[in-house]
Amino acid sequence: MSKTVSMTIKLERELRDEFAAVAKRQRRPASQLIREFMWAEIEGVKVPNAETRAAMEESRSGGGKRYATVDEMLIDLGIPCER
Repeated sequence: MSKTVSMTIKLERELRDEFAAVAKRQRRPASQLIREFMWAEIEGVKVPNAETRAAMEESRSGGGKRYATVDEMLIDLGIPCER
């Protein structure tokens, strides 16, 4: 195991508290989430990625498919829907 170091950052109390709540809901240490974010940035992973950002923009501008129900979407995607 590699040696660890500490890092001190300044941030708003509300941001810290909300982030801690997210980590708790995911049952993961906040430090693990921060490490994963840091590695993703180092490796060049962008969340959301370019394809997802383009799809989000298309949807915001009125493009893309719209469905009246979840069942309609599942059928269009070829996913069996049993209800």
